[in-house]
Amino acid sequence: MPTVFIGLPVFNGGAYLEETIRSILNQTYSDFILFISDNASTDNTENICRGFVKKDPRVTYVRQKENLGWRKNFQYVRQAADTDYFMWIAADDPLAPTFLSCVIRVYERHPNIVGVMSHII
Repeated sequence: MPTVFIGLPVFNGGAYLEETIRSILNQTYSDFILFISDNASTDNTENICRGFVKKDPRVTYVRQKENLGWRKNFQYVRQAADTDYFMWIAADDPLAPTFLSCVIRVYERHPNIVGVMSHII
């Protein structure tokens, strides 16, 4: 099992989703799974996600049959996680290439830390 579970609950995130997924897959730290739960989107979210599933085995995609509401979709993603570390990401939040490396380094040096925040530009 990978070290990091990246949970991406999404609804109609197609406008920025591809950029965000690319930024995740291009991380310098690569021991992760990207788990996407599509909350019955009506835009191009499904096509974007299925394209990445074909290209990268770290990507898991689940399309909900109906919109669960944002809270239940977030819960669904969290319940699927089974790794040492978990993080949420939104469809419109691309990461810097070294984000995961930096976060893992902090957690390894300071195991009592519960969470970290990124710098918003």
